[in-house]
Amino acid sequence: MPTENPVLLSRHNAHSASYREPAYIPSAGPIVYQSVTLRAASEWALNVLDVDAFFLYHDYGRAQAYLRNTKNLCFQAPIQVVRFSRCAYYSIFRMTGMNGCSPDAMSEAVAHKHFLQDLELQISRILSCLTPHNLRSFDRWRLGTCIPQGIFGVDGYLARCQPHILHLHLQTDGTCFQAQPGLEGLSQLHDLKVLSWNGIQHRSEVQSLQRTLQCNHLHLRSFTVAFKPSTFANSLSWSLLTRSGDEPGHALRSMPFASLKELSLSRITLPTYLPPDDILTFRGLCSLSFIRLVYFEGCFDILKDDHRYMNALSEFLLSFRGLQNLHLHQSNFPPLGAAFVGAIHGHPDTLKSLVYHERQLVQLDESGMFEEDRDVNPTWAGKCDHTIDLCPLTFLALAICPKTAQTILEPTRAHTQLQLLHLRLSGPERLHQNLALEIRTLLIESERTSSEGTFAPGSNLLDDKPNTYDPSRVRQIATLQSETPPSMPAAKAFISFARWAFGPQGIPSLRVLAFGDFSHEDRYEAQRFLVRRLDRPKESRVVSECLGFVPLDFADLESWDGLSGNGARFLAACPGNSLMESPYDF
Repeated sequence: MPTENPVLLSRHNAHSASYREPAYIPSAGPIVYQSVTLRAASEWALNVLDVDAFFLYHDYGRAQAYLRNTKNLCFQAPIQVVRFSRCAYYSIFRMTGMNGCSPDAMSEAVAHKHFLQDLELQISRILSCLTPHNLRSFDRWRLGTCIPQGIFGVDGYLARCQPHILHLHLQTDGTCFQAQPGLEGLSQLHDLKVLSWNGIQHRSEVQSLQRTLQCNHLHLRSFTVAFKPSTFANSLSWSLLTRSGDEPGHALRSMPFASLKELSLSRITLPTYLPPDDILTFRGLCSLSFIRLVYFEGCFDILKDDHRYMNALSEFLLSFRGLQNLHLHQSNFPPLGAAFVGAIHGHPDTLKSLVYHERQLVQLDESGMFEEDRDVNPTWAGKCDHTIDLCPLTFLALAICPKTAQTILEPTRAHTQLQLLHLRLSGPERLHQNLALEIRTLLIESERTSSEGTFAPGSNLLDDKPNTYDPSRVRQIATLQSETPPSMPAAKAFISFARWAFGPQGIPSLRVLAFGDFSHEDRYEAQRFLVRRLDRPKESRVVSECLGFVPLDFADLESWDGLSGNGARFLAACPGNSLMESPYDF
């Protein structure tokens, strides 16, 4: 009997709590799977799910018994290289050799049709084993493709057999030119409390979402929608999305979201005037109410957004008190000066996490003919030390180089409360660099030289001179330009900074140091690295004794007990680009 199964399952039996493990671990009690995650191993073959592997080890009768109490269903696939047009264009290998399904002989429309039929055939085998009216979470359609009509259609499986779903998360291919209506059955789900849809674009999708909101707006607690620009529209109006009463003879009115607590909008345009019903909706939000707002995250690009509102951010931050988390991604904004820093200082007793990632158009050659967005140091970097000193920050993320970070942090290092520091880089700029491999190679070399007695704990990895600090340079940070070629390789600069940060002259409170791009899960895995402070009483690796830190796996970050907040969520905040991009974005 095999010891594991490619399908990731969450098991619950009469003698243990719910936990995640492979399917065939022996158990004293009956096996009941509460959560099922189906995966496509490759984004180049998105219609090759691991459903066949599951039924290879189970006959149909046993599968029904194991899955009869499943409450959570999830579909996943990597989204790394192919970020748009994911449906049939890269995923037809499984159909090769089928009668009439040769890729060379198929048009795009026919390929798309066969692709969705193949997905539906596999998924239906799992759905047929579930108990009707028992599913509570269609937790994530994260294939990034269109959804087969047999799942969300008017007579689809969910509308007929699982109408009491509470949580629904969709990630669809908003760039697919062959997308057909197939989500009309969404409006048959009347008990939704959490609704998330990333990739909505076509008119039929907007209409399906609108009808779904009409059925669920009174009890919906969390709503996330991300619109993809297209020839249809560049953005979606909030008023259009939330209107009701559009039957003949009825006046339009806004839906009251009486229970809504969390709202996330991407490319959704708010009107300049909000009617009373909409004002009541936003007043109840924990994430937008001026009185109760504790978390604010925003990504703004002045080339895409209206430049008239570029000063609104400082005014907004000064309009209330008590903010705990401020996460911002600014592209092509003019220099933010005293007004912005003063806005941050407007929350001196509460601000615990700060993310600031700034990018600007820079010239790629002397002619100035070609420009590209690049990371730059914050224009207010010279005042960073005062901000860190004034606010009770425990998490901080800035798009700065290690050398600049040390200059900023050294004046406040002894009494700062920082636990997690993230030196942000944008992964797309470094796709051809393997920073993680370079850092690991240097660490292995350090361990080797240390074991030979040639690497002293007080020495500098980069040169023979110890690190020195010149106080006169602190106020000159704003003049540092991140696009200037660094004086040392990035990997060496990171290790040198980490040795200082975790060393006796570093930051005593620091627990975790991150470097690179952590957005979109593992897309930029080669361009990031994570280390944590060495727990000397428990760990005694030679290189660790010299460096003061050890590598930390990103998957272990959430469970690591050295942090006071959600480190994984913090590192992934304010992604520099979309998970699913549209050709209209370029």
